[in-house]
Amino acid sequence: MNVSIRNKITGKTVFATFPCEEKNIQYLCDQLQLPNTANTEIEVYQVSNSEIANGVLQGKTFKVDELNYLFARLDSFNEFEMNTFYAVAYAKKLESAKDFINLTFNTNCYSVLGSFDNLNQVGKELSMNEQGGMDMDEYNSFDGQKYVEEMIANHPNPLLSPYGFVYPNRNEPQDLYFGKTFPQYLNGFKVFNVALQTDTSEEYLDLPCEESEIQKAMERLEVASLDDTFITILYHNLPDKIEDILHEIECDLHPLNEIANALHQVGEREYDYLEKLSVMTKINTVQELDTLCHCMHKFEVFPNIHTPEAYGQYMICDSGRYEYDENLEEYIDFKAYGENRIANEVGTFTKQGYMTYMGYNQEMAEILNRNLNMNIQNQTYGETLKLYMPLKVITYEEENDWGQYETSDYEEELDSCELCGYEDELESFIKSYGDHIPEERGLMEYYDTKDSVNAKVESFKFEFEQMDGDVYGVAVCELKAPLDATEMATLKEYITGQASDGFCEGLEQQEFSLCGRNVNISFWDSNRYFLRTAEEMGFREQVQGKGFDMMMQ
Repeated sequence: MNVSIRNKITGKTVFATFPCEEKNIQYLCDQLQLPNTANTEIEVYQVSNSEIANGVLQGKTFKVDELNYLFARLDSFNEFEMNTFYAVAYAKKLESAKDFINLTFNTNCYSVLGSFDNLNQVGKELSMNEQGGMDMDEYNSFDGQKYVEEMIANHPNPLLSPYGFVYPNRNEPQDLYFGKTFPQYLNGFKVFNVALQTDTSEEYLDLPCEESEIQKAMERLEVASLDDTFITILYHNLPDKIEDILHEIECDLHPLNEIANALHQVGEREYDYLEKLSVMTKINTVQELDTLCHCMHKFEVFPNIHTPEAYGQYMICDSGRYEYDENLEEYIDFKAYGENRIANEVGTFTKQGYMTYMGYNQEMAEILNRNLNMNIQNQTYGETLKLYMPLKVITYEEENDWGQYETSDYEEELDSCELCGYEDELESFIKSYGDHIPEERGLMEYYDTKDSVNAKVESFKFEFEQMDGDVYGVAVCELKAPLDATEMATLKEYITGQASDGFCEGLEQQEFSLCGRNVNISFWDSNRYFLRTAEEMGFREQVQGKGFDMMMQ
């Protein structure tokens, strides 16, 4: 829901979309010059995309977290529930955040009669709302018209709302929110849903969460330290092996939140693969699991492969990497081929199969050395690689005779040098759009091939950079090892795909304010696209790496 909220003291107003993540709440508080606490209050100035919501909520005071919780609840409602909520809120002239939140748990206690056409169908729907559902036989035989007629007869003075007449039904409303701790609300969760409890109350958190969320939960519980609380994990979807590893920290919120963050970066769809790797690498501690979460994309697993010959045969015949003619099988030395591959890669045989590691993480290397006796040498290389590309800047606004910009029917391309001087705004612009991209790996998170490029390129992200009086798009890549020519070509191909059809395709739909008019910025221009290093561009670029500091001219 698009909402303008206001600082009640200063009158400053900002636009926001609710529900939102904690980091967005922090941003809103910063913009309103308010502290981000459990008791921070704001006023709903306007709800933009719903006239009925605006009529009900405009001018009301909420704690920021209350407003976010309310819209999280409403976000899960279907149209029938939403209409009932706003009809009842309007009819009962609700004022307090407590009443609004409690109503979201009690919409089944009211029937809203908004149409007298087909009373049988209307009555069926109202009865289903009251009962929480019906089986098909009951639904087909139920007399909806009789239900409506009895409801009207039993309640001759209904309340009025824009959605129709509001009648109480046989369900009794129950208050679950009393102005402090929020009722548990599960509409999906990240990794863990936990209860933070005292002897008298409890607060619920979805992990991973921001530190400010923990602090605000403590404020609502009225405790000064987490030592005054105890923690219970209520829900998770982790495999058994991972759950067993976490037993050592299940009652310690901060370590639990840290590993939740690592698991969230992995993603639920990869949990089974993570469990398989944890078994093969003999992971037993939370610290080892955290390291594995950050390195799992650097492994390749070959289940049930236990000999060099079986490995060689799989790679040639079944991996899809080679064109294979089964008539030549008797002439192929699978064992020799398998042994040659094993000699030129970092891998080992386990009870579950063969596994290779193509990473450069020192902690992971130590784990493999310790748990599997794999002899992996220390790696200390590190370098930032920047690849530059031209920007395309277009606008659909033109200046009129009064010096104002108005919408045009034609596209106008601007010179990217006009972006000079907007470095801070451009940085905020791309960071805001890229909030959903995992911080650790950036867009390498979506590079699905388990190859040397995946292993050597730790992360990459898009940025803007001003050089020689112009502004360029830049793919900033953090390397763990040098790239050969083939790997560089593969990386450039992936970056080009993200610039043309991936991340940047969505970015170019966002508007950026330049000199008073809105423009769209694209990292892709099919007519003059290139992707070059600073050296190829002729820039004098500082390259920073571990163990060296050099200049490229």
